[in-house]
Amino acid sequence: MRRICLLLLICLAIGSIMAVEAEDRSIYDVSLEYIRGNLTPSVGRNSYYYITVINNYNSTLGGIGVELLCGETQLCGGYSDNLYPGTPQDIILIWTPQNTGVYEVHARITMNGDLNQDNNVSQTITLSVQPNEVKLGTIGGNTILGSLPLDFGARTSICDLLYRQAELNYSGLITQITLYNNFPQALDDQPVRFWMDITTAWTLSDWYPYDELTEVFNGTVDFPSGASMVTITLQQPFYLNPGCNLVLRSYRAWGLDYGDSYTFKGFEVPQIRGVGESYQHMVDPSNPEGYGHILARLPQTGFLFAPDGDGNQISTSPQAVDFGEVRMDFGQTKTLRIINTGSSTLSLTGIGFEMPVNDFSLGQLPPLPVSLAPLEGMNVEISFFPQSEAQQYAQICITADTDTCRVNISGRGLDPYLYSLPYEEDFDSVMIGDLPLDWSKIVQTTNANTCLVTDGHDVHSPPLAVLMDNAYDNNAVLILVAPPVAESIPINQLRLVFWLKGWYDCSLIIGVMEDPFDPASFVGIGSIERGYSWSQELFPLEAYTGAGHYIAFKYGGGSYAELILDDIRIEQIPAADLEAKSLSGEMLVSSMELNECHSLSVKNIGTQAQSAYTVRLFAGDQMVCEVPGVPLAPGQEETIPMYWTPPAGVEELDLSAVVAFPDDAFTDNNISDPFTVHIDSDQLYYLGESSGHYPIPFDTGYDYSLWETIIPASELEDNGGLQGLIERIWLYAYQQTQTIQEFYIYLWLGSTDREDLAEGWIPSGELDRVFNGYVSMMDYSFPLPIDFQTPFTYTGGNIVMMIYHPLWLAFTTSNHFETRTGDFLRSLYLRSQSTISPANPPLPDDTQFNGNIPRLIFAHQERDGIPGRLHLQVNDSGGMPVDAATARLRFSSYRTETDAQGQAELTSVLPGTWELKVSKEGYSAHIEEIVIEENSDTYVSVLLSGSSANDPDNPEPGATRLLGASPNPFRSSTTICFELKEPGSAQIEIFNLRGQQVKRLVAESQLQGLNEISWDGRDASGRSTAPGIYLYKFQGDGVSLSGKMLRLN
Repeated sequence: MRRICLLLLICLAIGSIMAVEAEDRSIYDVSLEYIRGNLTPSVGRNSYYYITVINNYNSTLGGIGVELLCGETQLCGGYSDNLYPGTPQDIILIWTPQNTGVYEVHARITMNGDLNQDNNVSQTITLSVQPNEVKLGTIGGNTILGSLPLDFGARTSICDLLYRQAELNYSGLITQITLYNNFPQALDDQPVRFWMDITTAWTLSDWYPYDELTEVFNGTVDFPSGASMVTITLQQPFYLNPGCNLVLRSYRAWGLDYGDSYTFKGFEVPQIRGVGESYQHMVDPSNPEGYGHILARLPQTGFLFAPDGDGNQISTSPQAVDFGEVRMDFGQTKTLRIINTGSSTLSLTGIGFEMPVNDFSLGQLPPLPVSLAPLEGMNVEISFFPQSEAQQYAQICITADTDTCRVNISGRGLDPYLYSLPYEEDFDSVMIGDLPLDWSKIVQTTNANTCLVTDGHDVHSPPLAVLMDNAYDNNAVLILVAPPVAESIPINQLRLVFWLKGWYDCSLIIGVMEDPFDPASFVGIGSIERGYSWSQELFPLEAYTGAGHYIAFKYGGGSYAELILDDIRIEQIPAADLEAKSLSGEMLVSSMELNECHSLSVKNIGTQAQSAYTVRLFAGDQMVCEVPGVPLAPGQEETIPMYWTPPAGVEELDLSAVVAFPDDAFTDNNISDPFTVHIDSDQLYYLGESSGHYPIPFDTGYDYSLWETIIPASELEDNGGLQGLIERIWLYAYQQTQTIQEFYIYLWLGSTDREDLAEGWIPSGELDRVFNGYVSMMDYSFPLPIDFQTPFTYTGGNIVMMIYHPLWLAFTTSNHFETRTGDFLRSLYLRSQSTISPANPPLPDDTQFNGNIPRLIFAHQERDGIPGRLHLQVNDSGGMPVDAATARLRFSSYRTETDAQGQAELTSVLPGTWELKVSKEGYSAHIEEIVIEENSDTYVSVLLSGSSANDPDNPEPGATRLLGASPNPFRSSTTICFELKEPGSAQIEIFNLRGQQVKRLVAESQLQGLNEISWDGRDASGRSTAPGIYLYKFQGDGVSLSGKMLRLN
């Protein structure tokens, strides 16, 4: 049934053929391969045994003798027809036992002149001879273990098998089948189904037509542990006509995957006898998927036949009809088959109830009399439409010219109507795959994988939940129908409470139906979007105005998606019930903010107005705020703000809000979902609200991306303004689809007088690189911090921000960030699979301008001190003034230009040590360290000369450079990153502060571009190094560079 079994059979067959061909065909030799046949023959009845032999000689042989032995006593014997070289052939032996008992038998070749008698004897099989009146055909032989006829190593399996009548030994009415399992543990209540049909075909290599099959069993079976027999009594016995072969379809319904160790005994046959397939999803047994695996083996199977009859004899299948529980609003119909099991034709003269009955009826009755030949049958329908919940009985009398048969009928009504509430259903008391009797479903689909069943794979409360699984059918209709509500209870005064989970893009529609069989009668009231984790849903039905009484749950569309429902409760809408809908606010807060605000949306879902309640905010287990509630009319929803102070020294907290309402009838909905906040120790400046999402400021789906924007001073002056030392920025990652642990970027900041980028990019050489290193993104929405390696001082003006990511592994463009809409000309964005130069970006075209700006949060600290003044004089090497030279203090917004006399001033500079950078095209950039004193004047003369090489601020692609260690500081390990101009090897030597080499790291065959070497914090002997400062020296591509890093405890 499974692919591996088919491959093993093919390999065995090929191996056998190759082995025979490799033998010396000149040797006179016939080998006996195996024996199979009826393991349970009966006294006085012929039993057939198939002895498979192979002619290993190079010419055709005939008249080869074979005998069946018990010990050395011959039971029977026979001779072969012509045996062709290398071809397996069955020799049929017929044995008629004379006594009951257990016989250990084997087969042996009797051939004069056989030069290799080691292969002339078969394996031994055990026969259990039955009394004459027992007709039990058990097919077996060379025992192997496998997954036929039921595969418990998958969730569903189907197989069609063909048994020859000579193997079964008998014809007549099959009443039981027996399987031989070998399970490591017992499995009880396993749902299985079987069908049968007769055929004259001798092989079976494709699925058998379903409309020709008769279902003979649909129920649960207990499978014991160990090597055991499993006897299954057919619910509808099946007649195997003389001279016909038997087709058996076996179906393991939707269940658990227990693994490949749950097997059945079986044996090989030389012909193709069936087809089978196993699945990990629900499959319709009337329409198996695919072509299936061709099978050249059978399971060891026993078939019990009813005893032979004499003269005229009426039998029925089943012998008694028990409807069990039947819904009073649905009713049920079953088929009764009437069969002549005698040896001569009989005439049916009457079919009817012994006495009048109200709830049972007969249908499809033909005009009487009807003649039935031996083994011929006819069907009649028995219907049961109960009018009460009482147990009811009836008896059908079938009369013929020489015989009378009575069939007992029974059943009990089930009133599904809900007369009192609340009503609860957890779906745990039914067999997997089935629904409770008072529930129903509608499934309309063209895909056999689409289903609505109970399932135990993912549940809220074990063992079962309801699964709506749509497999690639956009037009599928899946409706779960609850028990009908009594007419005395208005639907619009009810609500539903249930648990829901989903996968992929779909929703659940709640509605009401007038006819539980007609999907067109479904009237939707509202829908619920699925979540990827279990959530409790509360849905009122007050909007319904129709006449229906069947509450229903409908799959909301979309192909290949799942919805799972569990623990459904139907109840009256209470007078007092307040719901904590959702907690909202910033995901990123500051411990320096004394009045941080988060708000809870509260809705009155009861029938009376409420005001006597409070709302409490908890940070972890500690209550941090309590405020009185606002008056709420029925159905009204209001947002209630709560103010609190985030604690210092904590990076992350889970907030939750609670509605404290002593009179609440339902408290499960009084607590909000957790709301995770990240806490920054600096002051935070929030730049705008998000209005969408886009893959900026860097795109993980391209090898290179470059983004730049101008943030005008007007946006940085609200709410007290952004001032002081910017230490980091935060981005809001939006629903990341995958985790990216390390993604390399550069980030520059600067100031400008330009209002937009209509004139083109501002090169990185005019900005300050505040960060280069790795960032990590998780597979969910979260604030992403980028900690500056060099803080940036902002004192006013327009800010320029540029972010660049160089050659790296491209992931997916679905890694977006929250954005807001800004001036179309304020932002430039370039993505490419080839190199981009931040120092010399290409002239922009219309495709690079982008109105999306990522939502930014600046973490900053104020800088104290009385400003001083900086006076500059800039001359060239000939002593002449240089005008229009840009002078700026690096890593700050201080920026100016020289006049015609080469002079410039910055009149309000915060005290401290600064890096002054003066540059102009055609001159080498000048960088020096200066000190600004409080409330004093500082005079600096600068000499510009010559044309420079690359600016140290610009990571020009193609250059070999050391990018640094990340993380730094680190605790256990760090990664040292570098770029190579040409591919080749690189090495990094690590030293302590005494100049002693700690370890040497070598990386061979490095690619051109970005590379990395990791250090695990251990020395050359594998010992962990002590905390402290370490130096590292990089050598590669003829370049030697160095850096330092700090290891923490």
